[in-house]
Amino acid sequence: PDNMGVLKSVRVLKLGENRLVRLPKSICSIPSLEILDVSGNKLKSLPDNIGSLQNLVELFAANNFLKELPNSLCECVKLTVINIENNLCQKLPRRLCLNLSNLQSLKVEGNPLK
Repeated sequence: PDNMGVLKSVRVLKLGENRLVRLPKSICSIPSLEILDVSGNKLKSLPDNIGSLQNLVELFAANNFLKELPNSLCECVKLTVINIENNLCQKLPRRLCLNLSNLQSLKVEGNPLK
């Protein structure tokens, strides 16, 4: 639903294995969100405004059809884990490694990275 921003206190959101083809931009209006799991869906992209999730620590988006990560993901400076295994990503945002100094785990296996 497009009104997910009303979930102001949600810290963990698990939407895996739901055959989702898109995520509503309102997901990025949940200020307390720390863990987002959208693995095993049919997503081709993540919301462009994902960078507004300033408290996001872990992002799981494996086993989708993601072609790229939004540049705004580099604004999620608290990220420690990103898992985008088994997608269609050919490149990662240039600023990913520069901005995400807390990143401890970056899983990208199964992508046609160039």
